[in-house]
This record gives sequence, C-alpha cells and structure tokens, in this order.
Amino acid sequence: MKELSQLIADHPLFEGIPLEYTEALTSCAQEGEYGEGSFLTLSGSSAETFFIILEGTVSIQVQPPHNSPITILTLGEGDTLGWSWIFPPYAWHFDAHATSPTKVIAFDAESVREKCDQDHELGYKLMKRIAQVMLDRLVATRLQLLDLYG
Repeated sequence: MKELSQLIADHPLFEGIPLEYTEALTSCAQEGEYGEGSFLTLSGSSAETFFIILEGTVSIQVQPPHNSPITILTLGEGDTLGWSWIFPPYAWHFDAHATSPTKVIAFDAESVREKCDQDHELGYKLMKRIAQVMLDRLVATRLQLLDLYG
C-alpha cells in the first residue's frame, strides 16, 4: 500500500502541486474507513472534514420534507467529497453515506484552511482545483435535470 503522502500526491486534485504543499496537506490528513450504510456527512452538521474516496461508493442525498431521501449523485474511487468546509458557516448541505465498504483520505478542514490562510499560493491552487470539482458537479446536475425534464 502506498504511503499517505504518495496517495495525496498522486490524486488528480493535487497533481502537479509542489512537494511542500503536498507535505502540508498530508499533515492535515488521515486514512479512514466507513462501513456500508455509515454516514460521512449529515446535512446541517458541521463540515469539519473533506474526503478523497480511495475505495468504495458514497451516495449523496437530499431529504425532501415528507419524502424519502433522493440520491442526487454517487461517488466512487478517486472522487472528492465536500466543499462546504470552504464556505462559512461550514455546514453540510447534503447527506453522504457509504453504499459499500469505503476507504477514504479525510482532511481536517480547519487545519487546511489555516495552511491556506498562511500560504495564499497554496490556497489559490487548492481553490482553483476545488472550483473545478464544483463546476463538474454543477454540469452533471444540469445534465440530470435536462434528462429528468427534457
């Protein structure tokens, strides 16, 4: 198994980031595991972590009033989960639960924010990459809506 620092350096979110930034981010990270059915995030709870999924699948759901949860996206190996940690009030907007045994790299959001505040170049590089994840998810949601209502 690869070392945590190598897993982070090899992930597309961090690809090409200078070694000192990879080392800084590794100091904020740890590997974790979630059993099938376990929740990684709960809507309304504090967004203290963000994740890279190493193995398994995670369902992103919304809970409409008086209805069953609706899955809006399923994430898998290599996907990034979470950007609520970037924007105050740092609260999750969705539930995310493991639909199979799932291994992740979990990043402590407060530590990452502190490192980005201390080194604006790191913050800028990371924000550009997270913004790309957000854009990709927005486009995917748009395509789902077109499919649903088209």
